[in-house]
Amino acid sequence: MLGDALAVLCSVLATCYFLLGKKLRRALDNRVYVTALYGLASLASFACAVPLGLPLGSYAPRTWLAFLLLALVPTMLGHTALNYALRYMDAGRVSTLTLSEPLLAGLVAFFAWGEPVGAETALGYTLICGSVLLVVRDVAKTPGTAATRKA
Repeated sequence: MLGDALAVLCSVLATCYFLLGKKLRRALDNRVYVTALYGLASLASFACAVPLGLPLGSYAPRTWLAFLLLALVPTMLGHTALNYALRYMDAGRVSTLTLSEPLLAGLVAFFAWGEPVGAETALGYTLICGSVLLVVRDVAKTPGTAATRKA
């Protein structure tokens, strides 16, 4: 039951994140927005780690490399792109694009570590790709979106 409650809490918080982000991105440049957002997230992480007694250093070099890659690829590329899109797309569509995250992680695991992709996983990836493509196509056809205003 605790896991279900945490899942519901996460979905509520993610919804708030995208809706608030949509409102803030109307007024703020993406660089300003993500700098403040990531800064607050790092402060909150440290504020939680210290009372829990979690280590803040003394990690192996390979772990530091993993931290760096996590900061650069999913955060600086992925989440920054989603936050950028909030200015031009509605929050529901942007949140739908987060479905591509497991697909991208699976591709990294396949190419970097040779993680096998079973038939069920391949089917799931195909469904993810299809749904994301439908969302992107729908956005391009929606009157008033950035894609149609340029046309």
